[in-house]
Order: sequence, then structure tokens, then C-alpha cells
Amino acid sequence: MTFRSLLAFSLVFGVGSHAGQDQISESLKGLGAHISTNQAGAIVEVLLNHNSRISDHDLEIMNSLPELTDLSLENAKIGDTGILRLKECRKLEWLNLYRTQIGDAAIQHLATFPNLKHLPIGETRVTDAGLKHIQRMPQLIYLGLRGTAVSDEGARYLSGLTNLTSLHLGATRVTNHALTNLVNLRKLQNLWLHDTDITDEAISALAHLRSLKDLHIYRTKISKAGAAALQRQLPQCAVLTQAE
Repeated sequence: MTFRSLLAFSLVFGVGSHAGQDQISESLKGLGAHISTNQAGAIVEVLLNHNSRISDHDLEIMNSLPELTDLSLENAKIGDTGILRLKECRKLEWLNLYRTQIGDAAIQHLATFPNLKHLPIGETRVTDAGLKHIQRMPQLIYLGLRGTAVSDEGARYLSGLTNLTSLHLGATRVTNHALTNLVNLRKLQNLWLHDTDITDEAISALAHLRSLKDLHIYRTKISKAGAAALQRQLPQCAVLTQAE
């Protein structure tokens, strides 16, 4: 059964019905998806990583899964059009869009999802303009921006995300100036800044992040002496100067 047939099927049997859920589950599994259900049998997790068969149009079927909390589309050929089709997935907490083709329009739409807490969007088309919408998501715990075109301009929108515990800015265009926007992130435990142009001048800002446990600064312009000084100021944090 194709995704379009599945959508018609769910409309006939009713959104969330056992018959509809069972058929959707079996068909998704046939496409290689990993499915998890709750104790009531409702689908709560769908993993479609590296799936070459799913399209933007097919994502509409996710609206027939009212209890869906986790959706992973890593490295799938999904763009803004597909994400805009996710209208009823209001319980989503974890949405993996790493290495997809989404951009700023998708982020604008996702900013209206009240429960979304984990958002890996690295190596996508997201820009500083998209981060303007992310500032409306103070509930975020993890934000992954690795390998995007995000710069100091976009980083200024991160200052209000005070629930963040993990932030991935590796291989972005941020510099020392971006880090002044992170000093209010008191819950931040994991920070990736590798492959950026930060220098020893960033140390004073980073030293304010007293909750850090892991700080990745390899392949930056921070000197060995600077890294050592930072380690002394953050004794509880593993300051990583080499890739693991």
C-alpha cells in the first residue's frame, strides 16, 4: 500500500482507529520504518532515516498518528513542503531533520509546535532568518545546527532558549561575537564549537557557562594555552581539543 493509499485508508477508518493504526504500522514497516507504540497500541515513534522512498507529500500521513511524539527523517529527501504538511502532530517532542533539504520556512512552521524539545537540523538549508523563528521555542532542550550557514547574526536569537542543555554550532559561521549571546544559557551542558573561527578572545564568554560538562573546541583558533586556561576556569567541564 502506498502512502497515498494509506492516507485514504485512515480517512475511511478514522484517525487513530485500531484498524487504521494497524494498517499504517504494517505498511510503514514494509518501507523499512522502525515503529514504536505505547501501551494502548498507538504509534508514538516513526524512524525513517536514510529512506529514499518517502516524499514531501507522503508526510501527510503522520497527521493520522495523533499520539506521535518522535519522528526521525535523517538524510531523507524531505523539504519545507513536507514539513508544512505536518499540521496535526502537536505532540511531537523529537523531530530529527539532520541532512534533509528543509530551510527557513520549515522552521517558521515548527515554531508553532508547543511540545517540540529536540530539534536536530544540521546540514540543512536553515539560515540566520530561520533562527529568528527558533527564538519562539523556549522549550527546546537540544538544538543541532551543525554545518549550516548560521552566523553571529542568527546566534543572537539563541539568548532566550534558556532550557537548552545541548547546542551544536560546530562547522557554522559563528565567531567570538556569537558567544556573548550564550551567557544566559545556565542549563547548557554540552556545546559544540569545533570547526569554527573562535579564538582565545572567546574564553571570557565561555567561562560564564558554569553548567558545561562537555565543550568541543577542536579545529578552532583557540590556542593550547587558551584551552588550558579555559579548563582551569571550568574544572567540571571536559574541554575537548581533539576530535573523538
